[in-house]
Amino acid sequence: MSYHSFSLEPKYENTMFSQRFKEIDKLFSTLSGKKIIADSVPPYDILQLKENFYKLIISVPGYFEENLEISTQDDQLVIIGKKEITENTNEKKETVEKILHQGIYTGDFSLSFRLNQRISVTNATLNQGLLTIYFKYQIPEKQKIQKIQINVK
Repeated sequence: MSYHSFSLEPKYENTMFSQRFKEIDKLFSTLSGKKIIADSVPPYDILQLKENFYKLIISVPGYFEENLEISTQDDQLVIIGKKEITENTNEKKETVEKILHQGIYTGDFSLSFRLNQRISVTNATLNQGLLTIYFKYQIPEKQKIQKIQINVK
């Protein structure tokens, strides 16, 4: 399971360090023959729509609604994708001799995000290979900025 912290504050990441990690990961994967860590999680974006509304977009090409599961418990959002191979006699499957490049992630995955207690999931949609999950950030009235009017005498 891949674990990510979901924060609504801007994230500053050291791109030089993250690029070095990817290069080292690729080197070890080449030497060991194991899958690259970054390749086992589909790419995603987190976007702010309005002041208190956000969305998470996950690229899941080839997945259908029955292949995806979204759940929340306490402060965890978990997204699981499982592709089950089914026998379909109406479909002709192509025989692939050799994969020259595979850039579309097609395996099982699990993503987990830690949500702040004020963040609630409002909706989820699947459209053209993109799973979109909508969030609302609820600020209690006590913590909202209160403007005080100045009276001139």
